[in-house]
This record gives sequence, C-alpha cells and structure tokens, in this order.
Amino acid sequence: MASKLMQSLPKRDSRFLLAFVAAPVGVLLAVVVVSTFAAIPIEHFTRDPADLAVQHPLWGVVSNLGILLWCTCAAVCAFSSHVLARREQRATERARHLRAAALCTGVLLLDDLFMVHDDLARRYLGFGEPAVVVLLASAALAYFWRFGHQILAGKWGLLLFAMACLMSSLLIDQINDRGLLGTGSWPYFAEDAPKFLGIAAWCGYHYRLAIRSLEPVSEASQSRAANDSLHPEQVVPRATA
Repeated sequence: MASKLMQSLPKRDSRFLLAFVAAPVGVLLAVVVVSTFAAIPIEHFTRDPADLAVQHPLWGVVSNLGILLWCTCAAVCAFSSHVLARREQRATERARHLRAAALCTGVLLLDDLFMVHDDLARRYLGFGEPAVVVLLASAALAYFWRFGHQILAGKWGLLLFAMACLMSSLLIDQINDRGLLGTGSWPYFAEDAPKFLGIAAWCGYHYRLAIRSLEPVSEASQSRAANDSLHPEQVVPRATA
C-alpha cells in the first residue's frame, strides 16, 4: 500500500515525504544504538525531562519558551528564503540573508537546547565554555559582517536590543560562575531574564525581516528592475523632469 502511494506521487514529492519519514526513523535508530552501547536507559532519551526528574510540568518553562522562539525564528527564515529563491528564480541577496539567519539561529538553538557550551562540548570534545562562546560569537560576527549593509538599511533597533540582552546574559553568567552575585534563585533569574528577552527580540527582528522580504514588489520597482535588466541598446529611456 505504501509503495503504491509513493509510486503515485510525483518523484519530487515522494523524495520529500521519504525524507520526513527517514529522518525521524534515523533519530530513533541512533537513540537505540547510543542507549545500547552507552548503557543509558532508553527512556532517558524519549521521555519529557520534567517527567524524568519527577518535577512539575512547568519546570523550566521560560527556557522551553526560549527554545520554541529559536526554532520559530529558524523555521520562518528558512522557509522565507526558500520562497524568495523560488519566486525570483535565483538566490537573491535577501534570500541569502534569510538563509544565513536561519543557519545562525539553528546553531544557537542547538547550543541552547543541548547545553553545548555549558556541558557537552567540555564533556565530549574537551572544549571549555569560553572556547565555544568565542566560536559562537565569531559566527554571529561573520553574519553581521556579511549582511551588515542590509541590516543597517532597515530597522535594526530590535536586533541591537537582542544583542545587548544576550551579551548581558553571557556576562552575568560569568559573574555567577565566580559567585559574585551571591546564592539563591535570583542570580539565575538575573542571567536568564535578559537571555529570554534577547531571544524574543532576535525572533521578532527576523520575523519582521522575513515578512518585509516577502512583500510584493511595487509595480514601479518591477518596471525599473525589468528596464535595468535589458541590454544597453534595449533600455527604455526614463522620463526626466
């Protein structure tokens, strides 16, 4: 039945559906392999963290919301860049910008979700937290350097606020590690609150960027673009005052 269904679909659609079936199956197989060889109970990979830790379902709710925002931003940017590239039949600068934003956000998402710079990089790769933070900062700087002209040409106040909040969170994290803010819960709130605000602002900036990039180009702009694309001998003279 499944094979007949796949045969009835266009080749491109069948590959697309197969990818979204094969990828989850691959994840489950990887979980089984790691669980078997590392002697880790398989439910540690599949159950909800709050359930495993026997905690309230709202345990870590702000952190979880931040992960959802990272994921939303990456998905919106990736989808918008794909739509732009197909609509304009080539990888335009706007499409490249959104694609790079999706990639950069995806890296930040994975780092935050799996606590890469906090734990995994040191545990399995031998990289300390400062080294990973430098790598992440370098990736962000490369993004800003490459698309700085586009960022400055638009409204970038929300992005500036996002970067200020995220950098403040990193700074407070380093201060907390040295015990300079004391003990208790509030030092963690002082670190996590600006981080959450920064993620929300980052998502908001790129969501607005995607929406504006997908807005239809005005007829006048389309006419000028078409006129400029003609050969010199075919260019239609523009009206002058």
